[in-house]
Amino acid sequence: MGGRNKLLIALDGEALVRRTARTLLASGLAGVTVVTGHQGAAVWAAMGDLPLQRVHNDAYRDGQMSSMCRGFLALDPAAADAVLVCPADMPALTVDSVARIVRASAEDGGRHVIVPFCDGCRGNPIVVPMRWRDRVEAGGVNFGCRNLIATHPEAVRTVELGRDDILQDLDTPDALAAWPGAVVPEPDVPSTSS
Repeated sequence: MGGRNKLLIALDGEALVRRTARTLLASGLAGVTVVTGHQGAAVWAAMGDLPLQRVHNDAYRDGQMSSMCRGFLALDPAAADAVLVCPADMPALTVDSVARIVRASAEDGGRHVIVPFCDGCRGNPIVVPMRWRDRVEAGGVNFGCRNLIATHPEAVRTVELGRDDILQDLDTPDALAAWPGAVVPEPDVPSTSS
């Protein structure tokens, strides 16, 4: 994104990270935890008054999987049977798609990691059974969808949603240009603060 924090990009007047969190909250999940990293204070401030929990990942430079693991391990294993893992840069994600993914996990009885697909393409978010906590803690699982399907096919159940909102993220300036009404912040000032 040319040195800009994509999570703070405003779409229709709302920061991308808040937009995604609001969709997850509206989906009726038992709770939503936000894992912050780069510019964590600014990202958390963008949430405003949404009823969220925050976990900060000091090791965010190690990549997205480090944030996923940090958030997963911060959760109380007795509080839920499974965890929905959702990247924050999904501007088109709908409440209906989230509900269908969660329902697929419930119907599966928490036996598999649920990975949504649209027309043969992998999407997000995924659902990870809480029983995988020990594997996550041991660092033995990379939950990147491609890696997980390749290395643990027996543990994955794919669900065809037929909806492309699960495929859309904002990773490049070209992807951003496809979103009318986007307001892009100035380039980030290098910082080590959270």
